[in-house]
Amino acid sequence: MYLRRVSYTESDRLADELYRQPDLAEQIEQLSKRLRTEQERRLEYYDWLDEDKKAEFINGEIFVHSPVVKRHADATKLLTQLLDTFARIYDLGYVASEKILVQLKRNDFEPDVSFWRKPKAEAFEEDQLFFPAPDLVVEVLSPSTERNNRTVKYDSYAAAGVEEYWIVDAKKQIIERFLLQDGRYVAVEAVDARGVLASAVVEGFRVDAVAIFDSKASLRALREMFSGKP
Repeated sequence: MYLRRVSYTESDRLADELYRQPDLAEQIEQLSKRLRTEQERRLEYYDWLDEDKKAEFINGEIFVHSPVVKRHADATKLLTQLLDTFARIYDLGYVASEKILVQLKRNDFEPDVSFWRKPKAEAFEEDQLFFPAPDLVVEVLSPSTERNNRTVKYDSYAAAGVEEYWIVDAKKQIIERFLLQDGRYVAVEAVDARGVLASAVVEGFRVDAVAIFDSKASLRALREMFSGKP
């Protein structure tokens, strides 16, 4: 009797493709060897990493980040302030910026901005170094990181169950929003500085998108948050 799969994912397709290979056993052994080597490198990365280094472990390689330009730093700072203020006013969860290390199944990332809902955040400890997959991740593009943000990070966050993913282009002043559906991201919208940015994960968060790119607009948004505090 044939049983139809409820959902057929990309992982299912790849597994089926591998299973059909005549040298399946050899390929599995080769993959296992490469994964063992990768895990050894990952442990070396943990030993090497300290508070003064900003580096990520991506598919077996260490990526050390260069300094960012002002527009990148400003967008990260303003968005962090907005999300953090809103989350604290309404006791929604925990917001972190940049140096928090997110440990996923295979990779370790330091997202520009992360948010964890309260139930997950309440388990965090003061001396915690590794953090689980956030509920919302924001990456601000730079020339050296754009490819990873749109490929390996995009796929890794989806595989880890990160419900909402934003990619911010600070130069063009555009925020792309993606929501997780059936294990894959679906593009929801691309909001420019004239639009309104809202989150499906940070319940009730809604600001003029320009507030991420302009300090005066950010101050106005913060005042509105405090004025509406219950």
